[in-house]
Amino acid sequence: MRAEYSAVCSDYISSVFVWDFTSLGTASVQIVIRMTDIIKPKWLDDSFLEIALRSGANGSSMTVTSSDVIRATVAGDNYASDIYRVTVRFTRDGQADTISLIVKSEPTKEELSKMLSTANIFEREINAFVSVMPAVHRILDDASPGTFQPYTAKCLYYHIGPPSTVIVLEDLKEQGFRMAQRRVGLDLDHCLLVVRAIARCHAASAVLNREDPEMMKPFVNGWYVESCRKELEPLFCGSIRNVAKQVEKWQDSYSHFASKLYKLADKAVDCLIKDSARKDGDFNVFIHGDLWLNNIMFRYSDITGEVEDIRFVDYQVCQFTDPAQDLQYFLFTSPSTNLLDKHSFLVEEYHKTLEDTLTLLGHGHLCPSLNQLHKQLDRKGCFAVITACSILPIILADPNSIPDIEKVLKDEASTHFSEEYKETIRKLLPIFERKGWLDPSLS
Repeated sequence: MRAEYSAVCSDYISSVFVWDFTSLGTASVQIVIRMTDIIKPKWLDDSFLEIALRSGANGSSMTVTSSDVIRATVAGDNYASDIYRVTVRFTRDGQADTISLIVKSEPTKEELSKMLSTANIFEREINAFVSVMPAVHRILDDASPGTFQPYTAKCLYYHIGPPSTVIVLEDLKEQGFRMAQRRVGLDLDHCLLVVRAIARCHAASAVLNREDPEMMKPFVNGWYVESCRKELEPLFCGSIRNVAKQVEKWQDSYSHFASKLYKLADKAVDCLIKDSARKDGDFNVFIHGDLWLNNIMFRYSDITGEVEDIRFVDYQVCQFTDPAQDLQYFLFTSPSTNLLDKHSFLVEEYHKTLEDTLTLLGHGHLCPSLNQLHKQLDRKGCFAVITACSILPIILADPNSIPDIEKVLKDEASTHFSEEYKETIRKLLPIFERKGWLDPSLS
């Protein structure tokens, strides 16, 4: 599935985006913006796309006639890769056809690329898409044919090495999937769909580990490891200190949290390394690792408009460890803040689905008790706080103040917290204190 292709420079993509506002009184307003500042990699040409298509079609003879490339994400939607949506026109056996693809490549920003290379991020994601997640779906489908859809996009092609490590995926947007609104958060129906789906994936991966433990070996260590400390410190320790500085300004009943946050900041990377390490005696699964709403796509009923299906994207920090890491990350990044009192209910629903799925797969004995799961969550309490102080501010950032991750990694970024984030962290800090999660020695 690998091939060499030439590339060194970049071209500009010129695209036209049109917005129509027809409900502003009697006037119809049309805004047209020509995007000429989007960089297209030189390697992303028709020759490359032809290789990718033929690989995905198992060697079928396909000839690309033309293609259009646009950015697939906007600022704030994605940080760890450059993502393009490519419309490819091709012929096969004399018949003309068109397909839309998602092409993910290593980011061009220096510090970010260095961090991802240290953690083998792209190789990890390729392995997830090509090996683990197809095996997870096979296990579920064998147990109940036709009941479960794949929970990820199909990988059509990948390349490791110069000029860029690349993954080519089917475009889920063509199947009706889309992302939720980042700054609004997910309602209960969306959250239930997420916890049930990830529980089924976790259950099947636990069975997969029993069937083929070698498949999990590349994922024993995750992103939070000693070798990545230099890259992790500005992203997490610096972010927590910035939150502490903000809390200090409030000069009210919340200001005492500042000293606790400063102490946590000093130990943040140690906590991440400790909390993410797999414990052999625990119930361990293949986790997504970056389970927030922008890495989840939803499809809605054409009739009712209700959410009905789900796909997970972006497996760059996946790992084989206990499921509490996925749950804490999701719970403190993605649900709407008015669902804080529903967290226990969501954990219970996750556990019920996990138990039901493991039983369906003939491995019900593997399921931890609900009490054991809560103990795993408490052990990752520090992880929850760190997530809320480092990842959540980015998620809730104002559209005109999206953090520059390159500057964050260089410790050069200015700090601006949105009003939504300030309101949210005010709600979370008393919860964290009550649970004992603000003291690393207690979590």
